[in-house]
Amino acid sequence: MDTDLVLCILAHELGHAIEHPGVSTSFLRNYSQGVQIPKVEAEANQFAFDLLLHGLTEYGGCFNKYDIVRGLGLSDSMVRFIK
Repeated sequence: MDTDLVLCILAHELGHAIEHPGVSTSFLRNYSQGVQIPKVEAEANQFAFDLLLHGLTEYGGCFNKYDIVRGLGLSDSMVRFIK
């Protein structure tokens, strides 16, 4: 697995641990028809991007959102999490 992708996954999971302590997405999938899953996942994605891109403006702003997600090996749909 690509190192950048591993970092994204780890940052995403860290987001769950910090933003959603004690929340089980497995429980939500089984007992709430998954209604809250998109919200929880979006929050973890937002946390991951905030963490991974912190200080990126130091590089002179030479990247656009698509350069960043493609460089990390992610889908273009992930650009919505970049502020």
